[in-house]
Amino acid sequence: MKRQTKHLLFLMLVLALSTSILFGCNAASSSGHSASSSDTASSSGQNTRTITHLMGKTKIKGTPKRVVTLEFGLTDAVVSLGVSPVGVADDGKPDNIAQEVRDKMKDYKSVGSRAEPNLEVIRTLHPDLIIGDSSRDTNIYKQLSDIAPTIILPSNDGTYQDAIKDQLVIGKALNKEKKAQAFVAKHKEKVAALKKKVPKNTSILIAQVTDKDINARASTYFQPGLMQAIGFKYALKGSSTETIKKLTMEQLLQINPDILVITKPKLIPVWEKNPLWKDLKAVKNHRVYGVSHTTWSFRRSLSGANQVLDETEQNILK
Repeated sequence: MKRQTKHLLFLMLVLALSTSILFGCNAASSSGHSASSSDTASSSGQNTRTITHLMGKTKIKGTPKRVVTLEFGLTDAVVSLGVSPVGVADDGKPDNIAQEVRDKMKDYKSVGSRAEPNLEVIRTLHPDLIIGDSSRDTNIYKQLSDIAPTIILPSNDGTYQDAIKDQLVIGKALNKEKKAQAFVAKHKEKVAALKKKVPKNTSILIAQVTDKDINARASTYFQPGLMQAIGFKYALKGSSTETIKKLTMEQLLQINPDILVITKPKLIPVWEKNPLWKDLKAVKNHRVYGVSHTTWSFRRSLSGANQVLDETEQNILK
């Protein structure tokens, strides 16, 4: 009888231990699953980014695949990070986008002009991110935000320093923050290297000429800001509200820069007929350079700045 009792107690002990072990394994398994769910939630949380921009804050989830850009410089910045926009405000003229940028883009849909982008066309593209310009798109920010998450940045009226900040903000919005940081770092290295080559106290002026006007870019304009960053003395002061000044030939002669950069150079012969043209210091010293208006005016972006720096090094500082 005692032997049977001992045997029964032994079986009960084995059963209790087995139950305890089984319960422990299930608990561990359940705990492991919970940890996994927590990691997923954490990962998901990291993938939702809050972007601060001129109209406030916008939350963006995941990696945007269908991006619409409403200004040339913003298109540049997006493409430089390896993303091809599905929609671009190009004023109905694809040639307004620099060739080197178009070469990196897939087919896109024009969403109309930069001044009045077509909201219905934008809607049909089903974007997951819209990047607009502060000088033109603040009044339609709500309508754009109703279509997709939207951020507004200074581009058309933006300075060179604004473009550096834009690159980083766009990188964060596209979930390519490290790539954007590397792009900015490499650009700054290029600026530092070129700064060593610019002669001290050398003045420069950038102007677009028509058959009647000289539209000079002031120091607060994008490309003049870049010229100052590499060490040039910019010849025409400006303000935040005055980035372009219309000059007469007499006023240009008073400014008399060491170097004169002309966009739309095919019209230079018109001005060569003016008797005061030959009195310009830049003309006398053969320091007048014709450049692309698209590159030296439209491309207010870091990739555009890089091209301007390359042309400056190859042509102006040769």
